[in-house]
Parts: sequence; C-alpha cells; structure tokens
Amino acid sequence: MDIFGICVALEETIQVGAPLFNAGRQQACADLYRGTAERLLDAFSASGDAPVPPFLADSRQCLRDAVEHVRSIKDDAHAAKKSAWALRRAFDEVLLQASSQVDPSLSPSERSDHPAVTVEVDRTPEHGLRSTVVSFTTPESVLHWGSLDDAVMGGVSRSVLSFDKSRSHAVFRGTLSLMFNGGVGFF
Repeated sequence: MDIFGICVALEETIQVGAPLFNAGRQQACADLYRGTAERLLDAFSASGDAPVPPFLADSRQCLRDAVEHVRSIKDDAHAAKKSAWALRRAFDEVLLQASSQVDPSLSPSERSDHPAVTVEVDRTPEHGLRSTVVSFTTPESVLHWGSLDDAVMGGVSRSVLSFDKSRSHAVFRGTLSLMFNGGVGFF
C-alpha cells in the first residue's frame, strides 16, 4: 500500500460515485464508497505488523473512523446520504493529507507527473513569509489541473482554471451557490 495507490483508488471511486449521488442514487454511491474504504482497510491489514509511515497510519485511522461512523448511522430516509457524505469527507481528508506528502526534492522531470510539488518560499523583509505552492507561468502549467466543485455531491457551483497569456498567470474563476448544500469551488 503506497500513497499513490491510495490516491488512485479514492479518485477513481469518487469519479464513479459522485455521478451516482448526483443522479439520486445515494445508496449506490454510499455502497461504492464503503466498499473502497473497506478494501483499503483490508490492504492495510494485509501488511501485518510491518512499520507504517505516519501518513499511512493517519489515512488508515481516518478511513476506519469513517466506516465505523457509517455503521452507526441510524437506518432512516437520509442514511444513504449521510453515509455517502461521511465517507466522501474521509476520502477528501486522506487526499488532502496525501497532497502534503509529495517529496519537494523531486527533479523537474519527476514533478511533471506531480505538478503540486513546486514549493518556493520568499522570506524577504518587504514580503514577510510568503509561499508559492504551484507556479502557473505557462499555458501548459494548468493542463494537469481541473476544477472540482460542490457539484460532486449535489451543489450547483461552477468554476474553471484557465491561463491568461497577457498576464502570464493562471486565473481561477466561477460562481458559487449555496443551493443544495453547496458553496465550494477549488482546483
């Protein structure tokens, strides 16, 4: 079990599960999410007593807590929706934790597959402490990125990341809506 295997499993599950949820098939989405979480937990268990890096231990606990929470949800008209959301939040947390684990010492050719690893820190007195996590300086630099809005779980917000050639930087824009528990847009 490695960081990239976990991320691929979660991202592929979300790509299938979110449209199910949005189509009104919350139970199918919840079942899919739970199945993936349980398979990942089984894979963790298969590693036995081998030492586990802190990130993987945290991911395992996050998924374990989510599955236990889903098991405790009262079976009512909203159980599938609650279960899908609980697992999705756990998936998002694991993916967020994983994004902080990418090695910033990778060479530029290694970074091309993982564009989020460019980290620059400006400590000049006139700027204070400022970090650039990703540098979007060419049109190609935005190609590995896309927007992920609240639509994945029923919201209606829309956003897009594009490159402004005249100013040589990326532009993230969109419309946020609080309808249907929405109000989220990110890339």
